[in-house]
Amino acid sequence: MTGDRRPSEKENASQIGTAAPSVASPAAASPVAADPDLADPDLADPDLHELYRDLFENGPAAYIAASPDGRIRRVNRRAVELLGYSRAELMGRPVLDLYPEGPEGRGKAEKLATSECRDEELLMRRAEGEPIWVSLTVRLVRDGEGRVVERRGILLDVTERREARTALKESQERFQRIFDHSNDGIFLLDPRSERIEGANARAAEMLGYAREQLIGLPLESIHPGEMPGLRAFFQKVLDEGEGWTEELTCLTKEGRTIPSEISAAPLPSEGGSQVVAAVRDVSERRRSERALRTAVEELEAFSYSVSHDLRAPLRAIDGFSRMLLEDHGDHLDHEARRLIGVVRDSTRRMNALIDGLLALSRLGQREMTVVPVDLAELARAALDELRAGDGEEEVEARIHQPLPAHGDPTMLRQVMVNLLSNALKYRRPDTPPVIEVGSAPGEDGPVFHVRDNGMGFDMAYVHKIFGVFERLHSDDGVEGTGVGLAIVKRIVNRHGGRVWAEGTPGEGATVYFTLPVGEARSGW
Repeated sequence: MTGDRRPSEKENASQIGTAAPSVASPAAASPVAADPDLADPDLADPDLHELYRDLFENGPAAYIAASPDGRIRRVNRRAVELLGYSRAELMGRPVLDLYPEGPEGRGKAEKLATSECRDEELLMRRAEGEPIWVSLTVRLVRDGEGRVVERRGILLDVTERREARTALKESQERFQRIFDHSNDGIFLLDPRSERIEGANARAAEMLGYAREQLIGLPLESIHPGEMPGLRAFFQKVLDEGEGWTEELTCLTKEGRTIPSEISAAPLPSEGGSQVVAAVRDVSERRRSERALRTAVEELEAFSYSVSHDLRAPLRAIDGFSRMLLEDHGDHLDHEARRLIGVVRDSTRRMNALIDGLLALSRLGQREMTVVPVDLAELARAALDELRAGDGEEEVEARIHQPLPAHGDPTMLRQVMVNLLSNALKYRRPDTPPVIEVGSAPGEDGPVFHVRDNGMGFDMAYVHKIFGVFERLHSDDGVEGTGVGLAIVKRIVNRHGGRVWAEGTPGEGATVYFTLPVGEARSGW
């Protein structure tokens, strides 16, 4: 054992010679010969005596013999190893010194000091102070007049067994707490008899039964008409050895049906495998899904209305304003023509706002296709498109190669278009734009960034930067609707990532975002 104190061979030999009776006297030497009930007619045989001696000294159990007043007379090799003392240190030591203070140690040992016992568990203390648990069996040896002449104890180290038992008990208590207080209904089921063998309070509440009424209840009572599918489900759980999820309908005691989701796993037991099933009432989720579908339909109707009904008057305003300038411009003074130009610019801006609003509203409706993508390729394509549209040739683009990620290619291309467009729009006058697209390691994967040397922004307003129709540079002559970064945020959120920005006025800005693998979300 680790940390044992082992005497030298010379010391051990001298201790064995002084602590144990002489081999020349088999009746005295044998630990069993003093007991007439255990006397062996062949004990005088030296070979048999040597066998007893060997069993005593080298057996797997620790052996301690003590005088009537509790002082140690004999110990075997295993006792020396178990307790960590040398044999000389144990000889004559009071047995009670081996137990620490407390009810599980010395307190219990004192109660057993004058009696026999079998398999009593006590706490002992090794020489270096380490506590150990032992299973103790004690036999009292008496003389012809019934007086105790020796106390013989056998000790087995049960520390690991006790720790395992304690861990098992704690695990069972944790399971019981989860079982009793879970927000889901939990059932213990026998797939052979197709009956309920246990249920928690939530299960009883959900189905409208008293808890004891559920015990022994046939599953057919709460899943009428679904037993063939349920049998196949349980068989799959038992065959695969892991939990699966199915959607079923539960019937309450009052006859009301509940849409439910069931997760099950096999639970080995003495009589065979049980199935533990967690059943969740998804009625509220179904209602929420219906409400969401209704909201989406209303949003689609709103988008249609915005797209058609609101654009019509804007087209009329813009068209009549243009006709007024073309047909009667010569009769209007400079101020009148300026005002008509303001009207036309406002209608174009309104159209741009409607386009942004529609793009934002449609973003949550389209399905996502998550595949491996290279953001560097998307950035190059987006930049080429922006250069072609604006005739911009002076951009210095520093795009790291490659930038692997997972996501919807169409959506992530829109992210790059919006971020690069922002970087170009908010350039500093007379300063050639420099844009960097790259990444750096982060706690949950790569952190991507788009950095520019443009106007930058004051960090006091950073909370506004991703808001809808929010613009931090409203009087700088830069065209925009304030929807671009809001769209970026929605797309990144749908991918399960996050986005944030840093900037310094007059020095530039950096937008950071993450795209965790497998975190794509539906809806908004």
